[in-house]
Amino acid sequence: MYRFLPIFAIALIAQPAAAQNSANATISTVWVNEAAFGVVTDQRILNPAQCTATDSYMVQKESPAYNAFYSAALSAYTVNSQVTITIHQTECADTRPKIIGMNLHRAAGDLVGVVNTMAGQAARTDSRMGEIAALANNINRQTNIVAQRTEQQMAQGNTMAAKLEKIDQETLGIGRQMRHPSGITLIALVGLIAAKLGVIN
Repeated sequence: MYRFLPIFAIALIAQPAAAQNSANATISTVWVNEAAFGVVTDQRILNPAQCTATDSYMVQKESPAYNAFYSAALSAYTVNSQVTITIHQTECADTRPKIIGMNLHRAAGDLVGVVNTMAGQAARTDSRMGEIAALANNINRQTNIVAQRTEQQMAQGNTMAAKLEKIDQETLGIGRQMRHPSGITLIALVGLIAAKLGVIN
């Protein structure tokens, strides 16, 4: 059981029955450019006017009902609604079959299905956002761990540098203590005495 969506049941100036042809289908593609828009359906494109291009139905921008047709096409495409497209029997829109009417249909249970589908998509989006947030938190934790380890390594490096500085100071102090009051180191003084005694040449 189908019913019309009144807001999109587009009524144009009455045309003779012979000048019209209708197709019941679902819109699979809506294309648009600066001069026109077109729709591709899941059914064979009707072409009673023998237009040269049969890849889609079309509405040119100068059509008085362009905006209404475009809104209806987008709505039908978005909710995957069944649509009746009425095309001109003898005229083309540029090179394609010309749309002169469009009705959107909806089964009684379709609205509930659409709402449920949107709710499912929202739930999946929330779940995905939760996963992204958890991943971001994990990255932050890893970053903090790396920063802490870097600080620890820097502290260890500073401690090592302080120890080396202390060793240098102690070595320098030992060197001062080993000097004779005359300024000659004890090692040099011992060598000089040994040379005079003939112990070494």
